[in-house]
Amino acid sequence: MEKFDFVVKIRPFTKEFLKEMSKYFEIIVYTFGTRNYACQILKLIDPEQKILNEKKLVTRDESSGIYKELNKILNPMMMDMVVIIDDTKSVWKDYLGNLFNIV
Repeated sequence: MEKFDFVVKIRPFTKEFLKEMSKYFEIIVYTFGTRNYACQILKLIDPEQKILNEKKLVTRDESSGIYKELNKILNPMMMDMVVIIDDTKSVWKDYLGNLFNIV
């Protein structure tokens, strides 16, 4: 495992939010970070991996291009049931109607 030298600040109430949302939704993490880095962050947020785990993770290692593509992980018929929460609006070119942009 690589050694990382990052400061990570988890937003207030992140764990509580994810726990509550997981009762109603399937949560998939899609990041342009590397798989190795993302796995470390998931373990910080959810050490017991009850909500977030590597099986529900898509990273830049599995992606191509500059946009995040949901059709790589979801059936196109399901797009109207998808909610995206992201801090980078520009990577969701085809899914702006599904996006809640946070800053």
